[in-house]
Amino acid sequence: MSAAHAPLRWQIPQVPAHWQVVPGWGVRGVAEHAAGSNICLTEDVLLAGKLLQPYVQVQIRLMRRNFAEPQFAGPSPTELLAAAEVEEGSLLLIRHAPAAGRELVQLQVYARIQTWIGIATLTTVKQNVGALRKDFEMFLAALRVSPAGGAN
Repeated sequence: MSAAHAPLRWQIPQVPAHWQVVPGWGVRGVAEHAAGSNICLTEDVLLAGKLLQPYVQVQIRLMRRNFAEPQFAGPSPTELLAAAEVEEGSLLLIRHAPAAGRELVQLQVYARIQTWIGIATLTTVKQNVGALRKDFEMFLAALRVSPAGGAN
C-alpha cells in the first residue's frame, strides 16, 4: 500500500485552547492571535535507508525551489515528539514571503519511526510566532502515532 493510500497514523488526543481540529488535515487557529495560522499533519515513507536527516535535506532543496528567497534555521535534533515514542526527530524553521508580501514562518517537526516519517508544520505570520510557539509545543506534546496500519 502506498503512503498516499495508507491510513493516517497521527492521533490528536487534545487541542490547545483557541484551536479547532480539521479532520484529516490538522488544526487551525480560531482566536484573534492565531487567525490564519494552522498546524498541518502529513506523513511520508522513507524510500531508502532509515535516516531522517537525508530526507529533511531533500525537503529543504524542494523548498528552495518553490519558495521565494526562503531562509532556514536548522535542521536540529529535537525531542518535541518524545511522547509519541518516535525514534528520531528534527526541527526546521523556514521564513519566506509569498506574493501577498506578509512574511510567513513555518516550524516543521519531522519524526521517524522505522521508515515512517511524520511532519507537523505550524504556519503563521512572522509576528505571531512567539505567541503561538507554546501552543505548537503543547500540541506536539499531546500528539500520538498509531501503530503501522492503524486508523486515525
